[in-house]
Amino acid sequence: MLRGKVEIRVETARVNAACTRGAGDNVRILIPREMADEVIDTPAKLFFHLLIIGHEIAHVVHRHINGCGQSRDDYRALEMWADFYGAKVMMCLLTFGHRVRPKFKTFYPDTHFLETALEGMGEAAGRLVAGVYTTDRRYPYPLLRVGLVCNGVTSFLRREINDAPSILPFSVYKRIFSSPQVKELLLINPEHLDADFEPLERARRWHLQEQGEDAAIAPWLLPRFLDHLHTSFQQTPEELEASRITRLNELLDAGLLSEADVIGDSFLHPTGSEDTTSGNGDHR
Repeated sequence: MLRGKVEIRVETARVNAACTRGAGDNVRILIPREMADEVIDTPAKLFFHLLIIGHEIAHVVHRHINGCGQSRDDYRALEMWADFYGAKVMMCLLTFGHRVRPKFKTFYPDTHFLETALEGMGEAAGRLVAGVYTTDRRYPYPLLRVGLVCNGVTSFLRREINDAPSILPFSVYKRIFSSPQVKELLLINPEHLDADFEPLERARRWHLQEQGEDAAIAPWLLPRFLDHLHTSFQQTPEELEASRITRLNELLDAGLLSEADVIGDSFLHPTGSEDTTSGNGDHR
């Protein structure tokens, strides 16, 4: 593996949905023929495909296939991480990808496009809910998966936009949750978005075991991408707490939480904290 150069085989196969198979040098992403044949003629289609491929790239980069053994709970936790990380992969490809960015710019030739692009991502999320996300217990709830995508996009933007407004997370949420399919889930199963941090901690423990004594699971990524796509999970409890408080303060500053909602917390506005949002077989 050359530093900064990631080569991942993508093949068409008789599969119902994109998945990752193989191990070591034989690892590859398999996609259905109909996915390979679809013409990308709208931004929503571009985002749809990138979210799927980004999710699978997350599995490959973190060695979810050839790593430590996985219980059903481990599997679900790693799927959650791949949704979050995969959205950041999508954003990196749109912003820095030498092949993807020119395609993206054909849809948004002017410089003021963020809100419209986020609405297209909302369309893509609706399509994922309608035809890709499963209710199998090994996977997060479809509505939660949209939330993880939303978190990944927000994570990228807050790092990439200088002096991002405090309302940014809500702006992203409003648009990515705007499709009819996702709004229906919000009406029917709002509890599927209830906070449950155990799977995220489970994913962190799994990745720590896979990382071992190494500096990161994938230390060969270029520094420009590490700001968004780091694969080190050795945060201290103090770093994790600082990140949590930073996110709480962000919600308070945006008016999305009141101090009464988080009474007992310390609002110190810490600096320098990292964004830590949140068996073997095929991963999808």
